[in-house]
Amino acid sequence: MMLSCASLSAAEFFVSPSGSDSNPGSKVKPFATLDVARDAIRMLPPDAKSSGVTVWIGSGTYALSDTFELDARDSGREGAPIVYRAEKDAKVTLLGGILIAPEAFTPVKDQSIIERLDESAQGKVLQFALPKQGSAEAGEKGMPVKNDLVYGAMLSMRLPVPELYFNGEELPFSKWPNTGWARYGKVIDTGSVPRFGDKSNRPGTLEYNDTRPERWTKAEHIFIHGYFAEDWFDDVLKVGKLDIQQKRLTFTTPHMYGLKPNKSYRALGLLEEIDQPGEWMVDDKAGILYLYPPTDMAKGQFALSMLKTPMIQMKTTQHVTFRDLNLEVTQGTCVDIAGGTDNLIAGCTIRNVGGCGILIRPVDHEVKDPGGLHQFRKESGDPLKDGRHNGVVGCTLYNIGTTGISMLGGDRETLAPSKHYAVSNNIYHYARRQRANQPAINMNGVGQRAAHNYIHDAPHVGLDYSGNDHLVEYNELTRLCQETGDVGAIYSGRNWTYRGNVVRYNYIHHIQAPGKLGSMAIYLDDSCSSTHIYGNLFYKVQNAVFIGGGRDNIVENNIFVDVSLAVHLDNRSEGWAHKYQKRGGDHRMYEKLKDVTHDKPPYSTRYPELARMLNETPHKPLGNKVLNNICVRGKWVGGGAEGSLQMKQNLVTDSDPGFSDLKAADFRFKDLAEIQKKLPEFKPIPFEKIGLQKDT
Repeated sequence: MMLSCASLSAAEFFVSPSGSDSNPGSKVKPFATLDVARDAIRMLPPDAKSSGVTVWIGSGTYALSDTFELDARDSGREGAPIVYRAEKDAKVTLLGGILIAPEAFTPVKDQSIIERLDESAQGKVLQFALPKQGSAEAGEKGMPVKNDLVYGAMLSMRLPVPELYFNGEELPFSKWPNTGWARYGKVIDTGSVPRFGDKSNRPGTLEYNDTRPERWTKAEHIFIHGYFAEDWFDDVLKVGKLDIQQKRLTFTTPHMYGLKPNKSYRALGLLEEIDQPGEWMVDDKAGILYLYPPTDMAKGQFALSMLKTPMIQMKTTQHVTFRDLNLEVTQGTCVDIAGGTDNLIAGCTIRNVGGCGILIRPVDHEVKDPGGLHQFRKESGDPLKDGRHNGVVGCTLYNIGTTGISMLGGDRETLAPSKHYAVSNNIYHYARRQRANQPAINMNGVGQRAAHNYIHDAPHVGLDYSGNDHLVEYNELTRLCQETGDVGAIYSGRNWTYRGNVVRYNYIHHIQAPGKLGSMAIYLDDSCSSTHIYGNLFYKVQNAVFIGGGRDNIVENNIFVDVSLAVHLDNRSEGWAHKYQKRGGDHRMYEKLKDVTHDKPPYSTRYPELARMLNETPHKPLGNKVLNNICVRGKWVGGGAEGSLQMKQNLVTDSDPGFSDLKAADFRFKDLAEIQKKLPEFKPIPFEKIGLQKDT
């Protein structure tokens, strides 16, 4: 479309569902799509953008059949950003799928399909013919659906798959059992164990205890989701052979850690398991979606996620803001910020997403797992490629398939910070598809900040950091680790060089994990070192601060109330984990020292303890300090190596030390001076700053 620049407003454009892309984009005659608004901004002369440009988006739903892409041409500048935002009081929804009216579903008439349904569902299940790839509804990147969730171990739950929603709520993919998990019995063949270098690719075989799998013999695909070996690692495996005589399932690929007996599992996506209102599945061969309709079906509207690529992608943009929008119903990552500087996602609601909510990364770093970015590439030195000062503020993210916000950036060679940030976001019900190792916030690289976030209600980890000089502060974390074990609400691990990180002024409470080894509020796993844990409040958690063999960590000025154990220190690096952490071991501890040249600047000057550690006894948990803490009604220290802790001026008591209202969980002190008589260096925790904060 060709537009005359003279016909355009210099500072703002308008978009509306009732508009037309042949309009000039004014308030009276708005555009219909964001793409045309973007192209109109590109046509503006530089002086017309000198004060920035705002694209005002009117109320309504905008279905995206392809990614809304921005690049360097679409940048603003400092003090003059390009802003895409909802009009005042408007409800704007960007949809990565299609809307389906209830009447589009029709009764199932194929008798062979009806016979496979559970008896209770026969006569009730409806069907919908999926749009074909290239159609107006699907777009080029939508259907067809390939109903194969498996892409090898560790990737099975991260692939884009369609999901169905009704009135904004997720409808459950058909599964058995309908709630919770079943337990299989013994393992006939563990299969190969790729995690420890076994590349034979031998699938495992297990023996099941139930009769339910006998109903699945006509299914073209059988997918089993389970915790096949460890409480902290779930996977989906495809069944290659179902033997109902011997009650065995043989998979097509191995599980990452091999199969172990008596673990949790459940079947996904079977026609035979549609037996409750709301359950559904896709027959990719026939191109049909089958649905047991929700009870109030006629009163609502369905949405089917279609888009596999990101809904919004910014590549090397600068000073671009998306504000006050609802982004929802998409198969993959919702927002992808690749490189660029000073880009912002603010005040948005991101929900019903199959993959990651918001991914911030270098432009040349393709990310397959936003929840587990523990590998770092050398930066290019170009901030537009590497990314600097991109952030997420005041957003609500929920019903996210994997990770909420994942940030990767900063140069681990030079320790140049990325300055990416996630501030005052409400993140919950994430890790919906892949249950473990998908945090609400993932920080990777150097110099990032996560502050004032409310992270809650999830099966596994809350916040994961790796790298250097990160700041985790003023966050509230609760009701996490609900499905797993050996897990941390805040987690980092397996690296002596992760230094300069500060975890301060966080409120971590009501966390109890059901799995083996329980949960940790702050988990410094497998010799993670040099985190400063300051001014945090731990209330009704299991292990509060867990130091798994690491060095030079400082636990200072914290309050522990009703915890099972306040501070844990063990000596695993000289004990059970030594075979993994010695030279040449699986954890690559010595190689990681070389990766950053730990004994030369900038590491040797920034972290002198790290520079000299090979001249000491590197596997001993040395240099850990516990100072000026208060522990009320809980076990104080343990772990087997607690004798190595340097402890000074800690108050341990079974009595109320003078809180304002212990029963009401008000942990301010009535008289700070009285506490400081016992702990002169204790400083009050700024409780009023913890958690979500209002932002203009």
